[in-house]
Amino acid sequence: RVLKGKSFTLDVPDHPLVIEMVEKTAQLSKSSQPIRKEVPGVRAPKLPDGTLALRPIANNEVANYGFEIGALQPWNDYGTESKIVSDGAYSGTKAVQIGDGDGKGGINIGLALKPNTKYVAQMAGRVEKEGETARFTVAPAGKPDATQLFTNAQYQTIKVEFTTGADGAAQLYFWKDAGEKSAFGDNFIVTTPDKLDAVLGAISAQELKPVGLNAR
Repeated sequence: RVLKGKSFTLDVPDHPLVIEMVEKTAQLSKSSQPIRKEVPGVRAPKLPDGTLALRPIANNEVANYGFEIGALQPWNDYGTESKIVSDGAYSGTKAVQIGDGDGKGGINIGLALKPNTKYVAQMAGRVEKEGETARFTVAPAGKPDATQLFTNAQYQTIKVEFTTGADGAAQLYFWKDAGEKSAFGDNFIVTTPDKLDAVLGAISAQELKPVGLNAR
């Protein structure tokens, strides 16, 4: 049954219950799919898999750090097409798969950081085929790149430290070298060293909570 913009009262002895439909259209069914509500002043993002985005993590400079929204944006894709997958996440329910097909490709995202400041970048990564190579790189403008290679088929923590230049700009890269198989990445973090433990704790806590605009 479909109710459009209706407000009605259900009379229960001694307990009148007023139900106001806040959507223009609400589909009432026994479906397992949740009914979305329009929250005043807040627009739910339209995402490919119908989920709602997790809130950003305080002190983590990487947007969409774990791809839980089911989309790559605002990351950029280059080389072989990358994709978001539901199988094989390090934590949560999603991860990014790069180098699918010919085994070469990657993603990157721009960062606007504090000038002349020391940061740490971290991710969880693995290659699909043991011995093939993937790399995690931060390229701060005007400073040397910081790169860590990994070849393990089991998830491992990859971490690099770097210092920003005069304008604070940097690029974060996750790249799979040529090979037969893909690489997977999750939980990308850029923060100052003193905030890393707090960011990791916040990510762990958030992934145990419901995904949605009203998650607390």
